[in-house]
Amino acid sequence: TRKFPLFDGAKLICETIPAVTWCDACKKTYPTVQYGKTCPHCGSKKMIDSLSSGNTFGGRVWSDSKHYYPMLPSASPVQRCPDCMSYYFLEDSNPTRKEWPQRNNHTDEWHDFFSTHGYGELSFEETDEAFTALYPSADGERRSSLLFLWLYSFNDKYGGRNGESVACPEGYAERHRMVAGELCALYPDNTLLLSELLRETGRFEESIDTAKPLLWVINPEMPYLSSLARQIIKHAKEGDTSVFELSFNGE
Repeated sequence: TRKFPLFDGAKLICETIPAVTWCDACKKTYPTVQYGKTCPHCGSKKMIDSLSSGNTFGGRVWSDSKHYYPMLPSASPVQRCPDCMSYYFLEDSNPTRKEWPQRNNHTDEWHDFFSTHGYGELSFEETDEAFTALYPSADGERRSSLLFLWLYSFNDKYGGRNGESVACPEGYAERHRMVAGELCALYPDNTLLLSELLRETGRFEESIDTAKPLLWVINPEMPYLSSLARQIIKHAKEGDTSVFELSFNGE
């Protein structure tokens, strides 16, 4: 403390942050230590570790539920074979699970692993092709995964995620409405998601009416629920269909 007199009398307080895992299938979180890679809500199993708390520093989350954490591994759940050019689910690929980096390994090892094996993110055009090829025969978790994959990729290019206004061809706009409708049917109890999808498809009054009950809901597992609902309502009232980055520190 001689060199740092401001530290005199200071106390070091360590706060333990519980590990929480985000389930890509049902869009809910659960305690990682207690349940590991099996979601207690829907029973699906995670192939790639991605914690909602942990190395999520610098993370960004958007209104359509897409999240990006620069310190966590990232690869599309669907990949394209460079040889036959067909699309496949990453979990069906080689190498086998035993060759994947361990969960405690550094993030660089994950990035190197994905790069070595050619795994990455698909372009929107590739995502649309993959959706057309795989969705008719998909069911369960894979059906949900394809819907969200297409929605995220669509919003990356046409939904304003990058801050650019790009004219959307009617064919893609029609598929966007179809995907939104399918997700609403799959998750009828996810009020926040429903209100967001209604807003994205221009059904502003329905979006507002759907989100309003959430303004007074107190949920310990989602303390920001009312704030997120308020943000969706604000954009719906402005007639804005673009996705927006969520704020967890106020409006």
